[in-house]
Amino acid sequence: MAKQAASSGVNIDSLFKEVEGFGGRAASGIDALLQEKKKVQASIEERLGLIDDQINSLNELHKSATGRYYISSPKTSSASGSKGKRRSKEELQQTAAEVVAFIKSAGKEGVSGSDIKAKFGSLLPSVKGWLKLYAPDAKIGTSGERAAMKYTV
Repeated sequence: MAKQAASSGVNIDSLFKEVEGFGGRAASGIDALLQEKKKVQASIEERLGLIDDQINSLNELHKSATGRYYISSPKTSSASGSKGKRRSKEELQQTAAEVVAFIKSAGKEGVSGSDIKAKFGSLLPSVKGWLKLYAPDAKIGTSGERAAMKYTV
């Protein structure tokens, strides 16, 4: 390739300098575009804030006239039915190891299901069934029934 360029009379050094110059111009162009994007986003956020203020004032006006809000309060993410992110099998196995360690730390007395639920959340279909799926080597024993059930290792 270099032999072809040399035989055709093309100066490779001037080509490299031209490519380097283009890279600098491209970088400055990208920086300018990013600055413009930031300005547009700031303008949009400012406008959204003004619109939100107008909506709130109209909502208060509606409440004063009718005794109820036209727009209810914003829903929280858990109330709107959205679920948490999906955990990978490795994350579930790590949590299962932590549950087993928690049960082991209680010793012979064991741990109640409500204690496990308070620390790790609901483990469905049951603590023992969940551990069978994600910590199959753990030997978990139970004593008692329903609410009085204790888990031991």
